[in-house]
Amino acid sequence: MKIPLKYKISLVLSICFLVGNTQTIFKLSLQEAIDFGLKNRFELKTQFLNIELAENAVKKSKDQWLPTIDGSGNMRYNTQLQESVLPEGAFGSTVSGPTRIAFGTRVNTNISIEATQNIYKPSLKHDIKMAEKTVLLEKEVANQTTMQIKLNIAEAYYEVLFREAEIAILEKSVARAKIYVDLSKGIFALGTIQENDVSKAELDYQNVAINLKRAEQNVALALLNLFKNMNMSPMDATELTDSLQAKEISIDPELDFQSSVDTRSEIKQNRIINDLNQLRYDKAASGRQPTLTAYANYSLLYQNDGFNVFENDTWSPFNYVGLKLAIPILDQHKTTLEKSEYKIRQEIGFNDRDNERAEVLYELQNAKTVLINAQLNVAFAQENYRLADQIFKVSQQKYLLGSLLYSDFLETEKSLSDADNNMLNNTYDLLIAKVRWQRAKGE
Repeated sequence: MKIPLKYKISLVLSICFLVGNTQTIFKLSLQEAIDFGLKNRFELKTQFLNIELAENAVKKSKDQWLPTIDGSGNMRYNTQLQESVLPEGAFGSTVSGPTRIAFGTRVNTNISIEATQNIYKPSLKHDIKMAEKTVLLEKEVANQTTMQIKLNIAEAYYEVLFREAEIAILEKSVARAKIYVDLSKGIFALGTIQENDVSKAELDYQNVAINLKRAEQNVALALLNLFKNMNMSPMDATELTDSLQAKEISIDPELDFQSSVDTRSEIKQNRIINDLNQLRYDKAASGRQPTLTAYANYSLLYQNDGFNVFENDTWSPFNYVGLKLAIPILDQHKTTLEKSEYKIRQEIGFNDRDNERAEVLYELQNAKTVLINAQLNVAFAQENYRLADQIFKVSQQKYLLGSLLYSDFLETEKSLSDADNNMLNNTYDLLIAKVRWQRAKGE
């Protein structure tokens, strides 16, 4: 049977509508979020470019030991030759008084190639070492930036899970509150409770429903924060595949904090900066030492009154080689000032090092204490929740039988909700404590 054209068009439009309205869920694990952020964050890209610039600076410094070859060409046409004045009688001249004579040709062209080679340049070894230290410094800055990005993304990821778990708890509270409203109305109809108890149940239901709306908005904000830290456009349908579960972490009581301090990127950066200050001081302390350079030149010279450059015997070659010794004489005051400057910078660097070490040591000790307390709090919260759940179930039976006032029953329900929230909060705190402990150790 032949299908009419209008039905064909309707079928195609329907299929397009269904396909266009099929929403793909963007699934994202914590590791995927971190990998995506490390790939797309602009400050990290900039840091990698800084590393490339530092590596190019090393190559430029080392290239100064390579010979340089330069070519040049100069073409000149003398519209008026310069005159020289010869005294009377010069060269046997019989002309009385001084004689003016113009030497040279109208066209002068010079083509030359010159090569230079550094033979002795003591300051160059300091420049190369400083450039190499700068590469290491930029790499450590990139490493620190990487660690901070990973921490920010992990915290943002866990916040989304935390906010979603809040919604789950509130949804259970809303469902329970709705049941209490219906139960209260039924019990009121039997004359067991007062009308005021029904109004309280309805008010509690409205309050929990409002809290649920607020929690949904918090999830949206948390997702925006996560995508911002990933440097990614927000996705409407996003599912985080990791769970809000934290495994217990065993902490070695004999952990050497000093060795952990030394592995931190901030301390490594400070050490490199101090090395750079030492190299600068050594360079200044050595003063401006003599430099020795070898050079060579090969040139072709064309001199004629016309432009017959292809005529035989019009080009005259000449060449030479030489050594150039440069000896600084009057710069002692400048050297003294530079030595004084870098000596002060060294002292500043040592102070910064000691201060940074103290800060990192405190961060490690604090992160360890917070992590241990968070693990204990989770264990207590889980036990409290089990106890609150048992009490609630007993109270629920009593309320259904009319042997418990709604206000008293509400207290047990509130205790259960508080225990549920406490368990969630402590689990979230444990996850954050875990990632901050890893960050403190430089992992």
